Amino acid sequence: MKLINNTNLSYKEIGQIIDKIISTSKGYTNYYGKIEVGKVLYNGKPINITIRYLKRYVEWRFDYE
Repeated sequence: MKLINNTNLSYKEIGQIIDKIISTSKGYTNYYGKIEVGKVLYNGKPINITIRYLKRYVEWRFDYE
């Protein structure tokens, strides 16, 4: 897993967001090359999340709008 954090969130907060996303997306098929894009409102700030399933790892990118 690779994390790209372009926010002021701590890694603990990012881990909580990732845990919530993973727990709500059980049962979906993940495949090489898949890209998921979503938005989360965390502490009143909208955060864009991009998840890319690459050949050797999964990349999680966190950006402010």
